[in-house]
Amino acid sequence: MSRERGLTVVFASHYPQHAIHVADKALLMHDVEHQSFGAAAAVMTEEALGQLYGIAMRKVELGRNGRRVISLVPLFS
Repeated sequence: MSRERGLTVVFASHYPQHAIHVADKALLMHDVEHQSFGAAAAVMTEEALGQLYGIAMRKVELGRNGRRVISLVPLFS
């Protein structure tokens, strides 16, 4: 919709899957002095999210209804 109408959509989420599925760009805000901004796929990495949330993360690829779905999940030990 944003490309078709030339709109910019800004939203905030604490769920990495939201950005992975719908965003062209993402901003990770660690604190006032540390942020990461860029293409969602480049910013939403296992390493970056692990540092942000303080827990190891793993990117997983699943199939659903003939579609490829990517998710980032925490690795609890």
